[in-house]
Amino acid sequence: MTKTYTIQTVAHTAVSPGKGSITWQLQDKADGRVRKVSGVTDLTGTGRLNRHIPSTCVKRR
Repeated sequence: MTKTYTIQTVAHTAVSPGKGSITWQLQDKADGRVRKVSGVTDLTGTGRLNRHIPSTCVKRR
């Protein structure tokens, strides 16, 4: 079964050099429930997000 979500907000914080924390707030299109998805990100040397975020870093609730 495929689910459709609308991204409401995205928040990102640098945790340590090279690592960050990201949280997406999503709304389920079918039932309107709001869900949070959190993950760990890799940062470039300048503190920007790397484009590739491994799916194994994402924790679904």
